[in-house]
Amino acid sequence: MLDFERIISDQARRYPELTPQDAIKAVFQAVLGPGHLISDESDAERYIREELAAVRPACSPELVEPLGGRFFRLHLGALKCSGLSVRTLTRMLMLSTEVETGDRSELEAGADTIVRLADEGKLPFAAGEARAAVDAWRDAGFPVCRHSERFREKYAPSYRVLAGQLSALLPLLCRLDSRLREGQRTILAIDGMAGAGKSSLARLIEDLYGCAVFHVDDYFPRPEQRTPKRLAEPGGNLDRERLRDEILEPLAYGADRITYRGFDCGEMRLGEPKTVGVGKLAVVEGSYSLHPELRRYYTDTVFLRTPEFLQRARIIERNGDYAETFFSKWIPMENAYIEATQAMRQCEFLLNAVDIEIKLRQE
Repeated sequence: MLDFERIISDQARRYPELTPQDAIKAVFQAVLGPGHLISDESDAERYIREELAAVRPACSPELVEPLGGRFFRLHLGALKCSGLSVRTLTRMLMLSTEVETGDRSELEAGADTIVRLADEGKLPFAAGEARAAVDAWRDAGFPVCRHSERFREKYAPSYRVLAGQLSALLPLLCRLDSRLREGQRTILAIDGMAGAGKSSLARLIEDLYGCAVFHVDDYFPRPEQRTPKRLAEPGGNLDRERLRDEILEPLAYGADRITYRGFDCGEMRLGEPKTVGVGKLAVVEGSYSLHPELRRYYTDTVFLRTPEFLQRARIIERNGDYAETFFSKWIPMENAYIEATQAMRQCEFLLNAVDIEIKLRQE
């Protein structure tokens, strides 16, 4: 259950002219997000561009306004100074329509909290006014509502409601958009702890940008490389020479097509060649991707960490009977690499798995 007292009190602090209608709107958005407003991606992008053209830039830290964690408001006035593109914002908005939302019981709890806080004199409107507005909203079945005219005149609200976990990614996405706007070839490395969500983050970025993603799992050492000496090296459990030659060198020199061969662990041999097109952005994800011999190829770097309890739960769910091998062999090797190479400290963006885990609705 969301902390509605905190959400509504924060609204009253931010907006001294808040009305019951505006508090109700905040509760609705905190529980159900933006999905009720969006039907078509191209229309959503056009509306954002039109609204953005009329909004005065606000170069301040107030880009994000929290709504309890599940969703947040991203203010378009501050967007102009953030570096985030309208296209990326639109993709974030479409993704946010697919995340898990709350239910009627949470709307009821939020409505009751508005009335209680008004009764306690903690909101800038009378208790009777709050009760009448909440009763009318409940009787109507908790529909979506607009901001009050007073709120619109005083604050000229212009924002989009996005999935809460995307807020932790905003600095990274703003950086990527700024680079891409300048026409730079951008190569992003995503390294991190086992089970921290490296592949999930890479898929998310692929969804947002339509970019090529390369997986370090395709570069397990070949049989002749798996000597005790090599595997004892920090990061030795990676065919970094082939990753460098097939992927990173061509990307660094601006190649628009990459041909590579993934390693088949079942057959213990290289697979058939694959060729993929590459635009201005490419992502390399996986453990050991930030090996010291490879760092110079990346323009941007991310490290994902995760608490041990979540790491263990994810690996058991993902790997089943093979999970114990991760705990006894692979994770100690990865931890030794992280410690010896200071991979976590070398990254520009340090993210926590629990902050960026996006749960989509089950259709």
